[in-house]
Amino acid sequence: MNKIQYFLKKRSSLIMTIIASSGVIVTTVLAIKATPKAIELLKDAEKEKGDKLTKMEIIRYGWFPYIGCAVSCVSTILCIVSIQYLNEKKQASIISAYTVLENAFNQYRNNIRDLYSEEADSLAKQEIVKAKYDPEYEPIGDEVLFFDYEGLRFFKSTFDNVYQAENKLKEALISRGYACLNEYYQYLGIPSVDYGYQLGWADIETCDPYNVHELEFNYEQTIVGGSVDCWIISPNIPASFDYII
Repeated sequence: MNKIQYFLKKRSSLIMTIIASSGVIVTTVLAIKATPKAIELLKDAEKEKGDKLTKMEIIRYGWFPYIGCAVSCVSTILCIVSIQYLNEKKQASIISAYTVLENAFNQYRNNIRDLYSEEADSLAKQEIVKAKYDPEYEPIGDEVLFFDYEGLRFFKSTFDNVYQAENKLKEALISRGYACLNEYYQYLGIPSVDYGYQLGWADIETCDPYNVHELEFNYEQTIVGGSVDCWIISPNIPASFDYII
């Protein structure tokens, strides 16, 4: 693949978007220019007939000036359809890549547990949380500091609210058969994340490898910032790109 082919392939969506945008403008201009010509043709046809033209006759005598406009319109529509196709293809490729990466990471974690025990995996989690801590997350009053291990972020809440969110998610999974990560965040009352609709859990009955009836959330306590208690929330079954929605 030469440099020109590589550039065209990499920027194909942008190029098609520019062409489609230009096509809208060109179509409009051609339609404006064709209208006076079509009107003149219809007037001549009406004079020749000596009576008003029917709808079919208007189409018959007035279509020719709009040929360029029609070609431009069809080309623009094809560009828009192509953009959608390319975007869906790229999104599918990204999800496939993330799935491979996710499986490799899970395999890596399992190997770490086998070689160095569960304690080593827990210590690794705690080090990640400590490295991300910022004093602005320090809880006030009845608040408790939590760390969402799926989203790698801190949030403040209460144990009652967190347990309720877990129960609501499990109820949704059992009744519906699937749920996305952002749905869990909605129950927690914290902001969604961009990738939260692509990650989730699904029931074994849908031929997905994850059995939602076995889903549990682990709560591990650690100390951050020298003296702040923090609870790490991590599901025993990580949210996956393979879930069915």
